[in-house]
Amino acid sequence: MLRPYDAYLVLKGDFYALEYKMHKVPRGFPFNRVSDKQVERLQSAKRAGGQGLLLINCRYQLSEKQMPKDGDGNLLFNGTRLNYVIVLDVDEFVEFKDASAMKSLDLEFQLEQFMNNGIMEREGKYWDIKKIIDCFGDN
Repeated sequence: MLRPYDAYLVLKGDFYALEYKMHKVPRGFPFNRVSDKQVERLQSAKRAGGQGLLLINCRYQLSEKQMPKDGDGNLLFNGTRLNYVIVLDVDEFVEFKDASAMKSLDLEFQLEQFMNNGIMEREGKYWDIKKIIDCFGDN
């Protein structure tokens, strides 16, 4: 049986097609981790009036050198173990991929997303998808 995406949901009358990825190393997320077929299927959901979203769960430990700092060199947050979700519209992902000279979403971009959106807390062992979708809707 064909699975066009990892999950889908209807929330407040809006359809969301979701593709999940896990990223466990503190460096760029390779664009090739999302296949052309996955992109095509998420874009198809958008053409039909829904949303096509890529959710990247970043789970890694940063070295002190990799930690974001303010202009005075102070760490912007405590702790080096991060566990957060980046939410990208499929077209936004394609734009990054097409415009990038690199082959990945760089670590700086990932941490910028973390700083802008904060930590998405899990409910027990699962993520609260409604909170993640709500965060996406606020951007």
